Amino acid sequence: MDGLREIGMAEDRKREIAELSRELGTLKAERDRLLAEAHRQAQERNRIHGEMRKLRLEVDTLKEKRDALNRQVRHLKALREEGWRDCRAKIEELKRLRREIKEAVLRKPNRTRESLESDIEKIEWRIQTESPSLKEERELVEQVKDLENELEIYRDIERTEDKIATLENDVEELKDQISVLRIKISEVAGQSQRFHEKMIGHLQKVKELKAKADEKHGEYIDCREKAKVFHSKYLATLDQMNAIREQVRKEEEKEKARKQSILQERMEKTASDKLKRGERLTFEEFKILAEMGKI
Repeated sequence: MDGLREIGMAEDRKREIAELSRELGTLKAERDRLLAEAHRQAQERNRIHGEMRKLRLEVDTLKEKRDALNRQVRHLKALREEGWRDCRAKIEELKRLRREIKEAVLRKPNRTRESLESDIEKIEWRIQTESPSLKEERELVEQVKDLENELEIYRDIERTEDKIATLENDVEELKDQISVLRIKISEVAGQSQRFHEKMIGHLQKVKELKAKADEKHGEYIDCREKAKVFHSKYLATLDQMNAIREQVRKEEEKEKARKQSILQERMEKTASDKLKRGERLTFEEFKILAEMGKI
């Protein structure tokens, strides 16, 4: 009965080991699946990080281009402001000269310039061709001097008008230059704005990718932690199965020893009976009786 009970217990142990072995397979499969998923999530996270690095390099390049254009815009604006300062200064000078013209016109002689010049020429011709007395010559020179003073008003007006014409031309040229600068500033600022908008778009993309990378990293950590749980269960189940196997091994050795003892006893009895009957002993039987000191 003890033997049958032990056989039954051994069968129970084998069934338990088989069940634990199946459980080990399930645990290992789930652990490996989670580790594979963690690896996949890590690869995806790393791919996203690579895309982020590429975008950040492009952002740096775009920023450099934008900043260079902004420096150009500031330089162009400084030139435009300098142009406006020169233009305003020339306009103020124009106003002053126009006031001078108005004042000079009020002092303009009643006679025309041509009439004054004609009289001067006649007097100078008379001095050169006639032989006036010293008194007459002084009177004629005084007349020329008076006429020259009146003529000088026309000359002042002419010089002022020439200055005004030159300044008006300068003002127009400055305005044209300022207009060109304004167009150039608009073009360069537009280019800068486009680089800036593209840079902002890249930064927004980086932000979105970072959120995805963080999500993938979280999933990676989650899979790794779950895999650790299944690995711990796997090791615990493996230890349990090995303990049962060790127990089965010990029980089998015990059963083997018990059977060996029974067999030994039977062989001893058979050999003793044959010896009493004077029958021929086998080598094993002889050996057993010799070890027992019966021969």
